[in-house]
Amino acid sequence: MPSVISDSGRGKNDVEKLGLEFPYCHPVSLYEELLGAATPKKFDVFLDHFAGSGTTAHAVMKLNQEASGNRKYVLLEMADYFDTVLKPRVQKVAFSANWKDGVPKDKDGQSHMFKYQRLESYEDALNNIRVQAPEGERRRLLYNELDDYMVSYMLDFETQESPALLSQEAFEKPFSYRLLIQRGHQTPQPVTVDLIETFHYLIGLRVRRLERHRHQERHYHVSRGEVVTSTGIDKVVVIWRDIEGLDLEQEADWANKTLLTEPAERVYVNGPSFIDGSEPLEIT
Repeated sequence: MPSVISDSGRGKNDVEKLGLEFPYCHPVSLYEELLGAATPKKFDVFLDHFAGSGTTAHAVMKLNQEASGNRKYVLLEMADYFDTVLKPRVQKVAFSANWKDGVPKDKDGQSHMFKYQRLESYEDALNNIRVQAPEGERRRLLYNELDDYMVSYMLDFETQESPALLSQEAFEKPFSYRLLIQRGHQTPQPVTVDLIETFHYLIGLRVRRLERHRHQERHYHVSRGEVVTSTGIDKVVVIWRDIEGLDLEQEADWANKTLLTEPAERVYVNGPSFIDGSEPLEIT
């Protein structure tokens, strides 16, 4: 087996061919050998908790292309070079397997799709807290009579409408809900949050199909899938739309005929709804 230390220069060369820079890389050939030997099946999933420059993804993609496999990878990384090295590397390898000095020598790539997600950080949560002092009788009760409350973090009432805790706006206009997100040492900037994907994870939905519909001059995003419960598997439909100016009775008549064409144990809808069997997803 090739030595990791002696091959570090070769690993760096693998990255430089793509026109990228990274201080230390393992060679792709080493990862190919390790992954191929450890899991001979062509449909395995590889997990790399310290993705670095993306050598694991590069090796998996090469294995798939050379042996007609369907292996997958899951990478985790927290450094800034996710944007400057890791993601561009995956994109370039998908476009072409042969590069020199940052220029593709051909278009011998592969059909490849990957999804990346940024998780909300502790600092993001702090940046989105809005503290509003209670007024009137509630203020007198909390601050004058409940001494224990004053020495706590004051999060029960004062921060209820914070964006990080999902204010009512999140369910009225779900496609434009924003949080202040900080990248490195930059000033926090408003970034649109994917509430649809967030809700999928919250309820453990295994998505089978995503749909887009249009009704009453607005878009509807519909997810269909299953959720595993203690008693079995529930078929679930999740419906999102902007609710401003929405005629609920007209919507219900249309949705019952158009969106509920398949049986489902649970139907989630954001905001008020007259759709058959629906329950408000904001409660969940």
